[in-house]
Amino acid sequence: MELGEFIFKHQINVAVSEYCFSSCANYVFTSAKMKELGKYGLVGFHGGASSQSFDETQMEQTIQGFPEEQQSEIRKQLLQQLSSYLEKAKSREANFFNTINVNKAITTLGQVEKYKRLYDPEKYIGWYYSVEDLQKLGVTNITVVAPPWEPKQLPNNAMVFQVIVES
Repeated sequence: MELGEFIFKHQINVAVSEYCFSSCANYVFTSAKMKELGKYGLVGFHGGASSQSFDETQMEQTIQGFPEEQQSEIRKQLLQQLSSYLEKAKSREANFFNTINVNKAITTLGQVEKYKRLYDPEKYIGWYYSVEDLQKLGVTNITVVAPPWEPKQLPNNAMVFQVIVES
C-alpha cells in the first residue's frame, strides 16, 4: 500500500508487459496515473486485507517446527498478531481505495461464493477483470499497447479466471 500511495501522490504511470499480481494489482496498478497493458499483460488479484479468509498454510508449517507442547500457544500468539495486523490493514486499505477512488471490492470479488463453486482452488490462484470491468470498479486511464488485449495465464499451471462485474 505504501508503494501505491507513493505512486498516486507522485502521479506515476505504470506499464504491465507481462504480469502484475497480488499487491502489484491491488495497490500499484490501481493507483497509477496512466495504466498501460501489453497485449498479453496480466493484472491478477487474489485477495486483500478485507478478505474473509486467508491461507494459513505457511504459518502452520512454521508452527510444526516447534516442539508439540509449544505449538498451541504459538498458534494462539500468531493468530492474535495476525488479527491485530489485519484490523489496521483493513482500515488502511479502505482509506487507500477511498483516496484513489477505486472500489475496494476489487480485491475480493473473485472470492464470492459464485466463484468458489466454479473454480477449483487447487488449480486457480486468482482472477482478473476485463478493461471495461476495471473501469466499472474505478480503475481508469487504461490503454492496451496492441489491442485486442489477451491476458496470458501465469506459468506453472497457476491459472486465473475472469470475474464479471455486474452493473
